Amino acid sequence: MIHLDEKYYLLYPNFDTKVYHKELSRIRKKVLYDKVVKRINWEKRELFDFGWGPVIGYARDHDLTFEELWTLFSQSEIQENTYGAYATMNRLHPSMLLDKLIEVFESNSYKHIINRLVMVGLDRTRKGKIIDEESNDIVVNNLNKRVKIGMYIDKALLEISNQLDK
Repeated sequence: MIHLDEKYYLLYPNFDTKVYHKELSRIRKKVLYDKVVKRINWEKRELFDFGWGPVIGYARDHDLTFEELWTLFSQSEIQENTYGAYATMNRLHPSMLLDKLIEVFESNSYKHIINRLVMVGLDRTRKGKIIDEESNDIVVNNLNKRVKIGMYIDKALLEISNQLDK
């Protein structure tokens, strides 16, 4: 069971050297504290690519199911959980992620996550943000799903824009 008020991912920026070293020091202290005191292990890994290369961070040493990752992505108020959960779903479950996004848009229940989809860049670079698997059939199938999701996102953002203009 996940707890939405807990951090499952620790990200630190890699674009500002001063901030990077300060954050890295803070995160390393937390990782060490958690390991010794709370018995929580963190695994260092690439977590999210904001466009200038992957951000390195830590993920809790806990195998989350796709549904748990989706819950973290769609409901956690902790921004690092949103980015980390999305990146993990993208890396480990890309087909399931595409299917879930299509399901959300087709059921018209996207309004509560549209800002998160924009946050992870799906409004800008749909093709680059969801990885391809090895099989050509899966790649073609996923490409078709990406195009569909892109149309849904464009439509949703247009609706939101029109509502703001009123």
